Amino acid sequence: PLVFLANVIFGGDPKSRVWKRIRESEGLSYGVNTGFSAGAQEQFAQFSVGAIANPENTPKVEAAFKDELAKVLKDGFKDDEVSVAKAAYLQDAQISRSQDGSLAGLLARQAELGRTMQREIDLEKKIADATAAQLTAVLRKWIDPSTISYFKAGDFKKAGVTKE
Repeated sequence: PLVFLANVIFGGDPKSRVWKRIRESEGLSYGVNTGFSAGAQEQFAQFSVGAIANPENTPKVEAAFKDELAKVLKDGFKDDEVSVAKAAYLQDAQISRSQDGSLAGLLARQAELGRTMQREIDLEKKIADATAAQLTAVLRKWIDPSTISYFKAGDFKKAGVTKE
């Protein structure tokens, strides 16, 4: 749960660092976000980033993403951004459980995996107790910038963008 929350703060939310910088501050992208997925029974997880941008902005988007990632890995998360993310996550979880379809799906997944709702209680406690230092440590443990592959698609020739 901690790596998921770290992702939300970094780029998985419209209030995230990546969104604020690349979309709002620098206006380089129509939309940008990061994602983290790990199946309950999978050995591996996936961290991804996606951005929609004018092809001529692509090198700047990539550079800004790399810079933001380097900053968070070096300087870590701030207490205030962690507090906001934790509150939002916990509220979303509560709202989700108040909807019949979501609750039924959660109960079915728990049963399929041999779990009980105690797991949800434990996960929410971990989220509620998470510190900026813990989230920074988990991001540093699992995200290695040298292993990230970058793929781009678009009419770069028309935009005057050559090899980067």
